[in-house]
Amino acid sequence: MRYLVSGAQMRELDQYTIDNLGVRGLDLMKNAGLASARFCQNLLPKPAALAVFCGKGNNGGDGFVVAKALVEQGYFVSVFVVAQKEDIGGDAALALRELEDAQAISNLALWYQSSDGFDDAVDESLASSRLVIDALLGTGLNKAVRGPFKEIINKINACGSLVVALDIPSGVHSATGSILGTAIKAKTTIAYAFEKRGHHQYPGTALSGELHCVDIGVPRILAKKFEIDCQLLEPTDGPHLLPRRQRDSHKGLFGHVGVWAGASNMPGAAVLALNGALCSGAGLVSWLADSATIDRAQARAPEVLLREFGTKLDGSFWKQELESFSALVVGPGLGTGEVCRESVTSLLGVSRVPLCLDADALNMIAADLGVLKSTQSDLVLTPHPKEFARLSGLTVGEIQENRISVARDFAKGHKLTLVLKGARTVVATSSGATYLIGAGNPGMAKGGSGDVLAGMVGSFLAQGFEPGKAAALGALLHACAGDAASAKAGEAGMMASDIVAGAKAVLADWNR
Repeated sequence: MRYLVSGAQMRELDQYTIDNLGVRGLDLMKNAGLASARFCQNLLPKPAALAVFCGKGNNGGDGFVVAKALVEQGYFVSVFVVAQKEDIGGDAALALRELEDAQAISNLALWYQSSDGFDDAVDESLASSRLVIDALLGTGLNKAVRGPFKEIINKINACGSLVVALDIPSGVHSATGSILGTAIKAKTTIAYAFEKRGHHQYPGTALSGELHCVDIGVPRILAKKFEIDCQLLEPTDGPHLLPRRQRDSHKGLFGHVGVWAGASNMPGAAVLALNGALCSGAGLVSWLADSATIDRAQARAPEVLLREFGTKLDGSFWKQELESFSALVVGPGLGTGEVCRESVTSLLGVSRVPLCLDADALNMIAADLGVLKSTQSDLVLTPHPKEFARLSGLTVGEIQENRISVARDFAKGHKLTLVLKGARTVVATSSGATYLIGAGNPGMAKGGSGDVLAGMVGSFLAQGFEPGKAAALGALLHACAGDAASAKAGEAGMMASDIVAGAKAVLADWNR
């Protein structure tokens, strides 16, 4: 797992390092710039021409350090400062002074925004440079890009050269990944000290290109001291989250998950959820459904146990049924009729086992979130953005612009775990901890994928994982399984059922 920070958090970490650890701000800047220069040297053999675009803040200061180092290595460097010289202060001004001292070297050209011929020089340099370094705006940006910055960003994006962004592509919000008016599209981004949340949320992910994080002297242990609450989960984290099974294990150790899902017109959703639970390690899996749904279902796994019921699913029914289960998945393909709604309310009122609520269960409780307060169960909700819009009262646009914060706020406010599905799925826990899933692909954007995920989360709940870990592990396995499926079937050709086969391959790769 890797910690992800916002720009504001990174500034706090920098300042603590400066104030308490005896590291000068200029030294942090030089460490960042020199590491970036070494990286750029590996991308571009010399002799070669390159351009560095700098703003007036610390990101620009990083650019000044990079430029000086590359000039001294023999590159032909044009530096464009999109500011007046007198507006540059602090450590950036110190770095600029050192760059100016290097002007005696014939392979450096330094231009300020007020310089005669600045615009023409920009155009000429972009036409001749094989590498362009973006050090314009950095992680502190919180308003729309305008004026000369907007014009230059658009020119850089159109030039066709290799673009390297320092810390974050200019114009990308460091906390949300949203585009603030316009933004650099980088081939490579060099992050400093910690990767930023904006690197791992779309569209920021797409604009960051290949991401590399370099040490600049801010100790990583400070993430715990400052209680950084967002982490990236990657495929390599799976074996650490899911322990190996003991050699003397038996099915009773891995729980019994019930799946209340499917209707006569949508039995396939239930089958996919059941298969998701089976392929992720539950000891027993039971399907709760009426006879019409069971009769119309496509072939189901023979391992699935059946709990056929009638129409009256009141509190007495659930009290009796829940004695058998370690966890329950509710919602895929269930329908939203009044009988179902009353049954969900009855279930929440008497349940004490962990519940994973998905799809139609979410749509039913969205009308009255007060029912969540009536339950003593640990809850995991697994909405896609449109379902979450119904739950939260936000628009899909508002959700997508700030996925981490809205998921975290909802989870904390309602004391539950939320899995906000989509590219870079967000898992938010009741404690405020959040996880981004660093796997998955567009081929998973198919009907039924979420049903498989609900089954996986239910399986891990039944196995005894606490809700946050069950949700994180289920979401990670699901995303990795999707990648395994797309490798075999292609993104366009893969189906939700292929994710089940993919999960088996992933677990085998994890040696679990």
